Order: sequence, then structure tokens, then C-alpha cells
Amino acid sequence: MTEHVVVEWGDHAGGGFALYTDSRRGTAPAPAFVRAAHDLQDDVVHQPPEDARDNDRFPVWGLQKVDVEDHGPHWCFTVQGRGGAFGRAGSCQFLFAPAAVDPAEVWAYGVALVGQDGRLGHEPRPVSLPEVEPSVLLGPLTALAERRRRVAVAGSPAEVAAVIGRLVTALPSAVVGEHIWMTFPLSTPVLDKRPSVTGQWPAEQSDNLSARRVARWLEPDRDELPESLPRRADEALGWLAQLAAAGRRTPAHRGSASMRALLDLIIAEELGITEADIAGLVHVHDPRLRNGTNPDMVVRWAAQQSGSAISELLRNPPQWLEELLFDGLMHAQLRAGHGQNPALFPPAHAVDGRWHTLLADLLRARYQGQEEIQRFVRDHVVAPGKPLGTPDLVQHWRSWLVNLGVAPNDPSIFPLPVKDIAAALIQNGRITDAHQQFLRAGDPVEAIRLVVGRMNEVTPTGANVLMAVPDNVESRIQVLKIVLAHNTFGESEPAAWLVKLITTAGSSRVKEAVVIAGTQHLEKTTSGPLPAAFLASVLEFWSELSEKEPVAHVVLRDAGVLLLPKPSTGSAPRPAPRHDDHWPVREEPARSLAFVPEAPQEDDPADEAQGSGWAMSAVMATTVVVVLFLVVSAVLGRLG
Repeated sequence: MTEHVVVEWGDHAGGGFALYTDSRRGTAPAPAFVRAAHDLQDDVVHQPPEDARDNDRFPVWGLQKVDVEDHGPHWCFTVQGRGGAFGRAGSCQFLFAPAAVDPAEVWAYGVALVGQDGRLGHEPRPVSLPEVEPSVLLGPLTALAERRRRVAVAGSPAEVAAVIGRLVTALPSAVVGEHIWMTFPLSTPVLDKRPSVTGQWPAEQSDNLSARRVARWLEPDRDELPESLPRRADEALGWLAQLAAAGRRTPAHRGSASMRALLDLIIAEELGITEADIAGLVHVHDPRLRNGTNPDMVVRWAAQQSGSAISELLRNPPQWLEELLFDGLMHAQLRAGHGQNPALFPPAHAVDGRWHTLLADLLRARYQGQEEIQRFVRDHVVAPGKPLGTPDLVQHWRSWLVNLGVAPNDPSIFPLPVKDIAAALIQNGRITDAHQQFLRAGDPVEAIRLVVGRMNEVTPTGANVLMAVPDNVESRIQVLKIVLAHNTFGESEPAAWLVKLITTAGSSRVKEAVVIAGTQHLEKTTSGPLPAAFLASVLEFWSELSEKEPVAHVVLRDAGVLLLPKPSTGSAPRPAPRHDDHWPVREEPARSLAFVPEAPQEDDPADEAQGSGWAMSAVMATTVVVVLFLVVSAVLGRLG
């Protein structure tokens, strides 16, 4: 709003309350505006009294319609304050705008011009006033409809200012011009007999004679007879309160000559719409459905008549109507019982094949951001009892969910792709990062059990990949146990398979699990000592093990057994060690760990005499090696 005139009276130079011209405002105001401002000071917009000496924190804002000589009717926005930037004697500021300007615009512009010091400034700034509920507006609107002389508005000055802003926006200009609007009066009007819409002095400054006089003046007048209201006036006022609280207006109502005329118009044109009329009005996109409480009726109708609402959405309604219809449809969907699907989410059959595509578009517009849409899908689309509440349905409608905005590798929504993971292991010997996310999403061990069940046999390479998925040694051990139980091995195959797994394992954490689970498996399935090749692989990795205790007894015992010298011909055979021998195993002569002996063979009788000498030498050498091995093992065990 650019066409306005500002007149100021105040104490700016310590010279008392006088006319003041601010050179920054350009041309000085015409004398007619100065006289109009002076006349207003004879009543409600006067120099702030001594009781208001500190009200620079709560300056008074007002709006009224006045006649300016030679210039015609004008709106006048006023600011009164004393103390601080207003000076010791106080100040009054008057902003005049032609009556042709919307009074709501004048009020909003005046409030925006108020600076941080409370005075009218030179440039508008952002305004932040409290929100206003319809129930707060209902009392003042009723008083205005009854033509009360004094309309009291409850709340702080800021809350009263917010109420006035809503009222002058929704009411006809004629009604606004009949009243004086103020956040609170510094004194009671004497000469001006127009009705007032105003609040009370702020609580912080209410302990003075002027404030108490205003409070008494605003009390209901028992002798005042309110004007009678038309039938259904309560409904019309409720409709108007809803409209005003939303900061909306109906242009056709702005020209009403009075509150009674406005109520009659609302009753005839707005309240005439009933629930039974909604279907027909929706079909013709009647703009009246945007007004008052009609949007609520549209939402209720769409929730109750979901099939009809879908048909109307497919007819490409205006955006405002599309939002109302979809609000109602989603209201019904979110409150639907187990197995119900009023909004026809997939897999429901839609009469029009475009519906599922349009539904995805509407949902993307409603839920902003991937996180929000995925939370909605998890809770209301793929949860048990919801439209896509089984893994098969989720997989079948995967492309629709991805089009909706769901991440294609979100394990919380899409079922575990067991078949794909098994195929990747069989064909490529590896899995993708997305596969790993799926396996880790829930219970990795149980997920891997499902994958293994899809494979004829798991290779050492595949086992290495699967064992790398869990993040702890216990789970990796469980994975290897699942694989070993699943594979079909011959008599000597488990050991060779485990040796290859140890050799190819890329992680010491995987190797550790292989040693523990492999040792336990072979001990149960192998008669006699553990296979030599397996023991050799384990001992090669022995120094890197962080957890030796579960298998140390078996590994070192059976390694010692295999290192025992073969018995000579004619001597009594030594009994084979039992698997439950006590630890540590007795020190026995042993060969070098670098040599893994073949299975014992029968001695040639011709070599008996010569072999006995060699045997004695071998026993002594082996004894030294075993002792050294046990000492080194103990040291390594303490270090690692």
C-alpha cells in the first residue's frame, strides 16, 4: 500500500506534545489531514495519560473511518504510546489511507510499519501475531451481530490485534466503518458514540485509575437490548468464525450493508448446502464448497463415499477440491479395519486402470520426502492386514512401490530376496551390497539359513561370503554350522572343504569362526585324530587366533598324536589316544611340525634291526621339538 499520509503529534525534542514533521516521510501532510488528526485527539486518540507513561512496551493500535476535509472518507490507523521512543510526554501517530482501500489491508500495513521501538516506521517488516481459533471469534461476532455498543475482546494486546485483523478481513467494509477498533483504549470515549471493539489494558499496567475505568466501561450493559437475530444465526456465525479464523473471505459478502444482511446472505447461500447436496456440487466443482464449513462436508462425503470420491478424483478436479477429496479418502483408509481397503490400494481392482498411478501421484504430493513416504508404506500399506500385507504381494507390486518413492533396497518393506541371493552366490560367488543390507536387516543367521536352503551345495567361496555378513563370531560360527549341516560330504571331504575355506577366507574374523566351528564339526564326525591337513592349516593360523580356548585342547592334542613315531615291529602297539584325554596331553616325542606323517604302515622285517636305531634317534629329536612347540604355543597364547 503506497497511497497514505502520516501525521505525528508528540514529544520529540523535549518541548512537549506538539505537531512533528518527519523529513524522512517526504512532503509534509496537507493541513486537512493535520486537522483530522487534531480532531481525533479530542476523544479516544489523545495524548497518553500519566498512567500510561511506560506503555511504550504496549503501544495502542487502532483503526477507524474518518472524513478528511476536501479529501473524502479515509481509514485511519493510529498508534499511541508514552515513554521510550514515544518521549516523556508521549506520541500519537495517524496513518490515513483512502476509504477505497480494503480496511484489512490498511490494518495489516499499519501493523507491519510498527518498528521494534513501537512507533510507526518507514518500511514494513514481517509480522508475527498469535493464531486465532474460531471459538475466540464467535463471541465478538455475536456481539457485533446483536449490535452491542461495546464489544470486549479478551487477551493480551497482541492477541486482540490478531482478532481485529481476522475480523476486519472477513467482515463487510460497511460493518468495519461503523466501529472503532482498538487493542485497548487509554480512556473511555466521550464524544464519539460509535460502537467500539476493543480489549482491556495489559495486565502489567492495569493497576491504575484509567485502566479500572476502561474495565468498568467494558462490562456488559444490563439495560442494553440486543438486536434479534434470524433463524439459524448461530450456524451462520459459526460458519463466519471458521472463515475468519482461517484468514479467508468471501468476496461476494464484502459488499453487505450490515451484519444482519451478511447473516441473511450466509444463511441463504452457505447454510443452504447440506450433506445431501455435496455429491452434486462436487461433480460440478462448485466453488461454494471452499467456503465456511463446506470443506468439512466434502471431506466427510469422500470418506463415506470412497468409490464416488475416486471417480471424482479421476475427473481432474481443481486442486483445492482434489485435496479435499483425497483428505476424505485417506481419512477412511487410515481408519479402515483389518483387511479393508476403501481407497483401493493395490492389489484391489480399480474400475479405471489409471487409479493406481494417480494414487501414487497423490500420495507423493501428500507425504513429502522419502522417509515420510516409507514410514507411511510400512505402517499402512505393507503391514499385516493392510493391502499389501504379505511378502508375495509386496514383491508383485514392487514397481508400484518404487514409483511411489520407496527405496528399492529397503529391507523393512521388501521381502528378503532369497532366490536372488542364492543365484548370485551360485553364479558369481559373491553378493551385492543391497543383498548384504537385506541379510543384515533382521536376524542375519536366520536369513542366511533361508538362502542356504535354496542351494544344492555351498562352496567354500560362498561360505566365506555368507560368514562375512554377521558382525560377531558367534553368529559366524552358527552360519558355518548351517552350511556344514546342509552340505553332503564324503568321508574325507569335510576336512578338505574346511582347509580350502581357511585358505580363501579374506578376514581373520572369518578364519577364527572356521577354526572353531570346523574343529567342533570334525571332532563329532571323524574317528581318531583330526585330519592332518586341517590341523596343519589351523596351526599355520594359530598365532592370529584371538579365541584359542574353545579348540586349543583338541587341536594341540591331535597334532601331538599325529607326530608320534610309528611303532617298531615286535614291540607292543601303543593305544590310540581317546578323545576325552585330559589336557594337557602328555609330552611325547614328535616330529617337526613342518612334516605331517602319512598313516602308519607295516615295517619290513628286513629293516627291523636297522630301524630300531633310527627309532631311538627319532624319539629323542621329536621329544625336543614337541617341548619347544608347547613352550612356543604357551608364549603365543599369552601374547595373543
